[in-house]
Amino acid sequence: MKLVAVSQRRVSGREERDCLDRAWPEFLAACGLVCAPAPGAPRLLDAWLERLRPQAVLLTGGNAAPGTGQDDVCPERDAVERALILWAGENRLPLLGVCRGAQMLNHFHGGALRPLPGHVATRHGLASGEGAPALPADANSYHHYGLLPDDLGAGLRALALAPDGSVELFAHAALPQAGMLWHPERQAPFRQEDMALVRAFLEVTP
Repeated sequence: MKLVAVSQRRVSGREERDCLDRAWPEFLAACGLVCAPAPGAPRLLDAWLERLRPQAVLLTGGNAAPGTGQDDVCPERDAVERALILWAGENRLPLLGVCRGAQMLNHFHGGALRPLPGHVATRHGLASGEGAPALPADANSYHHYGLLPDDLGAGLRALALAPDGSVELFAHAALPQAGMLWHPERQAPFRQEDMALVRAFLEVTP
């Protein structure tokens, strides 16, 4: 099974913690992947990557993405995820960003984010863009900020849109990188359509 480096959410309180939704290891295992949570300290990342040599990268949700002006920002996590994007690109390894991870990937490529009313704790349909893979009928939605097609960064193209025209799925034209604004791990049971998308983007072979 392919080993995937997975970024973690930073939670602050009486003590700071890096944490991961328990659904992610289960979902990735169902997709034929082994979850390897990445350290949240940038200074530790190079040695960790050199020792484990993951074969794919997943950027997860949680925390505010840079450029949104929200309170739940985490510059240290931003640095870790930028390093993971760079490392995946240099090594031509597949990378998928989910929710905040997709926002971070778009930001990395010079894209913009904007407030999107009506995208928190709801569901909506999905419309396929040109060259889109097979999509589920609808998607869950938990993000305050998102993007329109004109907000996409350099080299990125929209593959799926929400009914309001905002981007729900995008991919890079030259690199094996993609972003998904919905949360496949929060579906119970996991949907075959979501697992097929993640397998395709993270290049899981049968």
